[in-house]
Amino acid sequence: MLKNDEIMQTNAIGRSAVRAADIRRLLTGKAQSIIMWYNGRSGFYSELCGFDVTRKLAVRINLLAVFMMVAAIVGLQQPVAAITAAVCSAWMVCGLNREEEKGGDDENC
Repeated sequence: MLKNDEIMQTNAIGRSAVRAADIRRLLTGKAQSIIMWYNGRSGFYSELCGFDVTRKLAVRINLLAVFMMVAAIVGLQQPVAAITAAVCSAWMVCGLNREEEKGGDDENC
């Protein structure tokens, strides 16, 4: 027969397993809602451009602008940083082109 301490330990283990499952389900739901928001339409950029723009595309374009500015600013002073920023910019442009083609081959990137 189980003692009172053993029963309490068993109950504590059972509660922690349920709590872990609840947290996992909560985090999964939050991650899905964040992904849906990220892939959603950006009202500001859509009005600015005149066509539908997702938040994902807006973030990528803004990162591209930042990478190009970094490459221009440190081009002469720190060539390694400039090359890194240029490579990041090229990678972003390649990703934007691939997303625009939707289903094209990925051999160009």
